[in-house]
Amino acid sequence: MGLKKLSQLACMFIGLPPKYDCLKNIGLKKRDAFFLFFFLLICFFSCTPDKFEKKFRIGFSQCANDVWRQNMQKEMEREFSFHPEIDLIIKNANLSSVKQVEQINELIKEKIDLLIVSPNEAEPLTPAIDKVFKDGLPVIVVDRNILSKNYTAFIGASNYKVSYNAGAYVNALLKGKGNIIEVNGLLQGSSADIGRHDGFMDFIKTQPKLLVKARCILDYKKDSLIDGLSGYLTKENNIDLIYCHDDRVAFTAATLVNKYGLKEKIKIIGIDGLPGINNGIDLVDKGILKATILYPSGGKEAIQTAINILENKPYNKETDLATTIIDSTNVRIMKMQNEKVLDQQEDIDKRQKRLKNKLPLPITKQILFWPY
Repeated sequence: MGLKKLSQLACMFIGLPPKYDCLKNIGLKKRDAFFLFFFLLICFFSCTPDKFEKKFRIGFSQCANDVWRQNMQKEMEREFSFHPEIDLIIKNANLSSVKQVEQINELIKEKIDLLIVSPNEAEPLTPAIDKVFKDGLPVIVVDRNILSKNYTAFIGASNYKVSYNAGAYVNALLKGKGNIIEVNGLLQGSSADIGRHDGFMDFIKTQPKLLVKARCILDYKKDSLIDGLSGYLTKENNIDLIYCHDDRVAFTAATLVNKYGLKEKIKIIGIDGLPGINNGIDLVDKGILKATILYPSGGKEAIQTAINILENKPYNKETDLATTIIDSTNVRIMKMQNEKVLDQQEDIDKRQKRLKNKLPLPITKQILFWPY
């Protein structure tokens, strides 16, 4: 390779056009061009990510492993892909408040710099979170709240507002008159369970011709939803709509309604609005659900807030996540947006895998810019 070619490559590394001749235009000596090229070459390969030095360690205590919470974790991992210097430790309590308290203590012993926790139940988790906060460790509470303000930041949508909006949507859908069944698919006693019931009922009470005839509670261990709901799906009860606390329960209810041949008569709405097959957005798109109310997980916002706290940057103590109603008027747009995000994440994952395995990026993906 000639020295002129080396000088052109050196100029490319520092952002000059590929045909730029350093020897001629800036008076660079041949020996200097040779050393400049190899110096920049060494710098380039020494900066290739091999093993990032971990700057912070974040512990995440998750209360369950349902589809909605899996989506929360995916959002976190997507955001973490931009921060390889941060280590994330995740522990899942699988709907056990006792186990979650134990796991929080385990995370503290692992010398984390910040704790993110999504409480299984408010009352039993409050003392444990209070202690961590009072001991000086930053704490971010996500989704379900606790019974005190002893946290650094809270991120979540309002279950009360979401269910109140559900009530307003039901009123418009039924034109102010109809019989409703409420199906609870969340852990009883959680802030989500209380909020999604209270908000809905507070709106329904303002409409004298809307009647909630029954409230069915799903037993996760015995899967008793079908038995509990089927008794109300009779001509005598004349049910017009089923309001479900989450889309997973709504899908089960839709299966039962279809079995009884009542698909055209009984409308079903849910809460969560997750992407993916047989999740809320897909079910609305297929016409199985009339609507789902988006309940954002806050995974992305939790990581962004955590980084701001650790790096002493401004952050909000209370973040109220925005929500919306997804029905036939906007479901296609929501579906396309989510598919685009998933495609972008797949591309990020591939690039990270290449970097980890020290594989070259495709030539079309390598970033070299120069002014013209």
